Amino acid sequence: MSEIIVPPAYPKKKKRVLVGMPMYKSIEDKAFASYTDFLAKGAHNKRLSINAMYHGGTYLDINREEIAQSAIDDGYDYLFFVDADMIFKPDTLDRLYDRNKGVTGAVYSIRGGKEHGPCIYTYNAKKDTYDMFKDWPINDGLVRVDGIGTGLLLIKISELKKIPAPRFAYLECETPDKEGNRRRLGEDLSFCKRCAKQGIKIYADTHIWTGHLGTHIFTYRDYQMSTIIKREGYANLEVLTVG
Repeated sequence: MSEIIVPPAYPKKKKRVLVGMPMYKSIEDKAFASYTDFLAKGAHNKRLSINAMYHGGTYLDINREEIAQSAIDDGYDYLFFVDADMIFKPDTLDRLYDRNKGVTGAVYSIRGGKEHGPCIYTYNAKKDTYDMFKDWPINDGLVRVDGIGTGLLLIKISELKKIPAPRFAYLECETPDKEGNRRRLGEDLSFCKRCAKQGIKIYADTHIWTGHLGTHIFTYRDYQMSTIIKREGYANLEVLTVG
């Protein structure tokens, strides 16, 4: 009886992901540790082939544009933006990839202001700008949004190609602010507005709330605390936080 030799099952071709970090200043130690841990574990990813690219310069829109164009020109399947102030878990890319959407981002808190709410937005057609989500709960899963911060954003290259360059150049709002001054969208929301023009849907994975490095690492807890302060006032803060 002859022996039948079954060849090993080779894995399917890995999807190629360009991890792009736009930089206008140096990366801090905590963010660097988070990033290198992600890249180290990513080297053993069985589904995704991960390469990294950095682009430094004063203008974030140009940095993002150069990275995006490189991802297209070099034949990548996905572009994963990772900003130099993000603190995130190594499995973040895999979790966003599993959502299988054209544009999907993790959620992180805004560093400035008092509320420290999530960097996800709804479009305000009357003012031609974007409003931050209000009273937004955690653990809602995948949420369709009009705008999102690009700090941890996964984009299918097939969707990126639908947007004519420049994709991240700053757009001016059609209506002025209260003082009559022209307003300009950041490069992230300018990209989101261009996505909408091309019919590209944007999603936020609210199961992934990451850290945003500033005076400290801003997290969902900062948003919780600002909500408590707004609702209860500072007089009750000590009682509410004891224990």
